[in-house]
Amino acid sequence: MTRQNVIENVDIMADKLFDLEWVLLDDGYQAFMGDWLTPSEKFEGGVKSLIADIKAKGKKPAIWMAPFIAQAESDVFKNHPDWFLKHNNGELLKAEDITYGGWRCTPWYILDASHPEVQEHLTRVVKTMREEWGVELFKLDANYWGTLKGQRYQKGVTGVEAYRLGMAAINEGAGNALVLGCNAPMWPSLGLVDAMRVSDDVERDPQRFEQIAKETFYRSWQHQRLWLIDPDCATFTSLPNQGTDRASYEFHRNVLLASGGLLLSGDPLPELTPFAEETLARLISRQRHSSNASTFTSLSMNHATLKLSEDRRLHCLFHYDDDLSEYTLTTEYPCDWFDYWTGEKLNQEPVQIQIIPVNRGLDSRAIVSVVHLLD
Repeated sequence: MTRQNVIENVDIMADKLFDLEWVLLDDGYQAFMGDWLTPSEKFEGGVKSLIADIKAKGKKPAIWMAPFIAQAESDVFKNHPDWFLKHNNGELLKAEDITYGGWRCTPWYILDASHPEVQEHLTRVVKTMREEWGVELFKLDANYWGTLKGQRYQKGVTGVEAYRLGMAAINEGAGNALVLGCNAPMWPSLGLVDAMRVSDDVERDPQRFEQIAKETFYRSWQHQRLWLIDPDCATFTSLPNQGTDRASYEFHRNVLLASGGLLLSGDPLPELTPFAEETLARLISRQRHSSNASTFTSLSMNHATLKLSEDRRLHCLFHYDDDLSEYTLTTEYPCDWFDYWTGEKLNQEPVQIQIIPVNRGLDSRAIVSVVHLLD
């Protein structure tokens, strides 16, 4: 990601994708993992000026950071080695010593959030971004690493306790900005985030689409009870190094249609296909009707329903390569039945039972029932 990438996407949002409100500066704006206030060489002019440009276009700035980790090249690690988690023998602990080491810029070292100076550091960094830069949403990633066990400044403090101390410090700096947790421990995050990623990272791959669908569906009960759920990004445009077929993208869009929660586009906006552009518009329209999560009728996660209005219900069907070739939808009153995406009417006369065929393999359908009111 570069400054120019961001500007190109913001220009598209301001020109025609008016309903996309937020612009997220993702991983790559910083010089090193841990030095969140020092811009990368790809962000000439700094992040503060870029955020000013974003706001001038009428959009809200958001930023990504991994608050509890740092790489060896970072100034925070070089200048404050005493701020980091240690083994029992006093050696600095690397994430890879006890768990997954991280996705880039490894080895990761873990900030000890039981240390008062670390808490002050976290508050200062986030407060600077909020008050001086104008950031309105913080996407906090790799939060799980803040809970790792090790020798801490405060003896007897557990990993979960240290994590909550760190998150409290971040919230103090964030003020009234929104906080989104990603790769975060869920129960230890209660009361400390406004939104929570409930699935793995999205990839343009049918197996990953199925995986994140089930992860999202099993956790959809959390939506608007514990926090807003984040099913990860909407991705409908293939990239040179990552892509899949149309049916898989259609499955993914129905997952997002059913889930509600945050709607974040993960495609490069200048490269959106007509299919992707239309899909985004329809998903935004769904959010306007209702931001609720759909309700599943059973743990098989095959059929979810959502009330769109007094006379309209959305039915999302998900097929995971079992033996079924059709689904039977029933309603209390005679209805007209329509395909959500195409608007095609599926019945001739109002009926209470509608048979919906599905293809073999990973498949999905989105159907709207409209109650037929008799005169």
